[in-house]
Amino acid sequence: LDTVNFCFWAKKGERKWKVEYPKGNILDGWKALVACFDRALEDKIPISDCRFLENITVDQTKKLFRSCNGTEIPLLQERFKFLKQSARILRQKFGGDFNNLLKQSNYDAIEIAKTIIKYFPSFRDEYSLLGKETKFYKRAQICAYDLSLLSNSKIKNIDQLTAFADYKLPQVLRDFGILIYKKNLAEKIDNYTLLKKDSREEIEIRSATIIVCDLISEEIGVSTIVAENAIWSFSQTHKKKK
Repeated sequence: LDTVNFCFWAKKGERKWKVEYPKGNILDGWKALVACFDRALEDKIPISDCRFLENITVDQTKKLFRSCNGTEIPLLQERFKFLKQSARILRQKFGGDFNNLLKQSNYDAIEIAKTIIKYFPSFRDEYSLLGKETKFYKRAQICAYDLSLLSNSKIKNIDQLTAFADYKLPQVLRDFGILIYKKNLAEKIDNYTLLKKDSREEIEIRSATIIVCDLISEEIGVSTIVAENAIWSFSQTHKKKK
């Protein structure tokens, strides 16, 4: 799930990718992604078997992420490639069992994230800005956090994770005047102009989001991950101010 947990937005004037599952329940974004995996399990598709994922076809990937409105999930080919890649590495390095990665990482959230980053290239959220390395590791940290939510979880040190540099968070933070963009950047965002991947603008927005979540967590006396999750949850129902 976290291997393909990215990019659910639509360009201006285009329909968002949406999934109906169960019947009558129409979802988009991350919730739609979760629904795809729940639906696959109900359909007896062995998505938890790395041998199946290692040999998955493009058509099977399309079926896995099929929508209810004819809109294809963004970056389908990348998701197809990452599923196959992650499955192959899981089999080769960890005997096809993710529990082996958890044991090797001593069930520590930070070590889990580091191990994922070390072995799985698609999780290496790394950039260079003004000659300095910038590392976000969003999905690797999300994976450690997601595992901590399981009822029988042994994951520790969740409070050591940073905020996840998610694109929903800066939307809310900006709407409340916590983040302020320079005029030229604000115009790009408001006009749905795509920012270049690895650009200074993208990196600074993500960096500022993490810093703000740290400041909020300090102000209200909770861990960064609690503050981040509260803001993200709020973003799912918040309507942008006019």
